[in-house]
Amino acid sequence: MMVKIILFHVHLTLLFITNLVMSIIQWLNYMILSKINRKLQLRINFLMQELIFSQFVVCLDWFCQTRLRLFFKDRKSFDNYGKKPALLISNHRYPIDVLFFIVFVRIFGPLGAIRSFVKYELINVPIYGWAFYFSEFIFLKRDWQQDQKTITESLKNIGNSIASIALFFAPEGTRFTQRKLEAGIDYAKENNLPIFKHHLIPRTKGFNYILRYIRQNYSNDEFNIYNVELIQKQDSADLDWKNFLLGRKFSVDFYIEQIHSDQLPEPDAKDSKYSETLYEIFAKKDQVVEQHRTHSFIPDCEMVIDNQRSVLLLLRCMIMNFVIGGSIVYYLLYYLTFAFHNWIIRLIFLLIGIIVIFTLYKIFKSAKISNYGEKKTKKMH
Repeated sequence: MMVKIILFHVHLTLLFITNLVMSIIQWLNYMILSKINRKLQLRINFLMQELIFSQFVVCLDWFCQTRLRLFFKDRKSFDNYGKKPALLISNHRYPIDVLFFIVFVRIFGPLGAIRSFVKYELINVPIYGWAFYFSEFIFLKRDWQQDQKTITESLKNIGNSIASIALFFAPEGTRFTQRKLEAGIDYAKENNLPIFKHHLIPRTKGFNYILRYIRQNYSNDEFNIYNVELIQKQDSADLDWKNFLLGRKFSVDFYIEQIHSDQLPEPDAKDSKYSETLYEIFAKKDQVVEQHRTHSFIPDCEMVIDNQRSVLLLLRCMIMNFVIGGSIVYYLLYYLTFAFHNWIIRLIFLLIGIIVIFTLYKIFKSAKISNYGEKKTKKMH
């Protein structure tokens, strides 16, 4: 066990250095090419995103030995996935659920196609947050006037990608806690809203705007909508950063169901119709979680797929980390041994130390559960 943890942290060290180099390339690509040749900039960034995110897939698949199953409600939900841009309406219960969304996307296609709505604070996390920023994830400040403009611009650019985008959206707006659930139940009773046992009350304003924009600007055969639920199994370690860094085993299930156009409100429908649709989706989510807790699987699904680990992906990441990360470590150790008296070398080591400490601080700070959503307020929706 100790040997495994040591090897994992050697891998994480090389991963950190390699992805830092990739982030610098992403930054240079953005600064130089975004205004000169947008298509070329997108293609290079697509490749960088694939290389960076595949590192997290390898960590989960091989070092954490993650078991991941996909439960598709019906054959059409499976057949239609990945053929066109998709909005995936997900839950937000775990600190590292976005890493499992990355694995989910990797099963069906390129990692350069993943996008997600994330909180703005993550933009300051080196490697992790920077990769999100340069990969055009949608950062929200929880200020509707600013967020509305950000969402609009991002949705306009969905069609510019070189692959079908998988856009994850968690309408709960904040991570699940028992305290937030209790506050939400009180709010629901006071305002005659549906009560959910395993989810927070979803926030309708952002969902209504996003879905209406898609309905008004894309035809039914240009954009897919999915209900996606991530569920931690009982035999799994908790899905958090601590267990990830310790290389503990995860076991999760995904539920995937396509929501067809005849189940969605018309483009010019009132907000109340869009809100009803969202509540129906979350009622289904609650039902799925309840079934899973009873049976340890999701019944009445036509297709079940087990994630298969990729040896080629593992070899690619190991070679990349060895060539890039290993070379940098070698030269740093060389200069540490023979040239540490040089003030430039000292400055480089100081900067690396600052970046490492800052990264760990930001990761654990982002993992800390906020109190957003704990207070009952009429602004909740």
